Amino acid sequence: MIGRLAEYEVINNIDFKIFHKTYLKSRLYKINSIVSDYFFCRSRIFSHIDYKSSPEEKTQKETITIKLWDNYQIPTVQFFGFSEDQIFEKCLEDCLDYEDIFSNLKNPKKELDSFLELYTKIRSIAKKENNPLILHSDSHLKNFLYDYERNSCVAIDPGVVLRENISFEEIDRNLLIFTLLSFNGLDIDHELKNYYMKSFVDNVFSSQDKSNVLNLLGEKCVFEYFLVLKEFVASTIKNRKYSEKRLSKIDNLEDLLS
Repeated sequence: MIGRLAEYEVINNIDFKIFHKTYLKSRLYKINSIVSDYFFCRSRIFSHIDYKSSPEEKTQKETITIKLWDNYQIPTVQFFGFSEDQIFEKCLEDCLDYEDIFSNLKNPKKELDSFLELYTKIRSIAKKENNPLILHSDSHLKNFLYDYERNSCVAIDPGVVLRENISFEEIDRNLLIFTLLSFNGLDIDHELKNYYMKSFVDNVFSSQDKSNVLNLLGEKCVFEYFLVLKEFVASTIKNRKYSEKRLSKIDNLEDLLS
């Protein structure tokens, strides 16, 4: 294993558990920076991720976004505090992440509806305020939970630091692609996967969003980057084996966005 981006522990309190996260200095970010430069130097668009950010900067970014979410009544974790490279939150116990939900639950209608509602709400508020810090900067399915205690989708782990020299529109578009590829990586029946992806596109994408993503179809190197990044992190951090399904391109992207 090359390295981890963070360490986690659960601290038992009298009435509830505390989730303690420590961001680490990791060779993964240096490697990702090189990989990013390789793919995006052949493209007319840019990566939205600041791979040179320190553990302290990741902690600050996550803290700022969670506080913004709380201010705008976007369901998230209960935040207790932070110190340099460490974050303390209330541990969510009665919950599932959305990769597990879409992979294992037979008919997760309420969970799907709640996810689509929350994803749309985050983007709408961020656009209105023209503030990329409100967007979920690491928008894969495992960073959204369904909290069965609150009966609501909850956003977590927005600690990816965004580059400063990239527009709000570019960041938003990249994050949409990243979430689409997270759906595409689900190891489930093809028709069911298409149903979830179509639900995501139909409920979240505007006509301009569809046009923005379709315009990138010729930028194969960009989609290759997102795919390799997702699989690389999964394999190195989570010790998962490579999967052709996870690395496969979205074959029906044009149909989904039409």
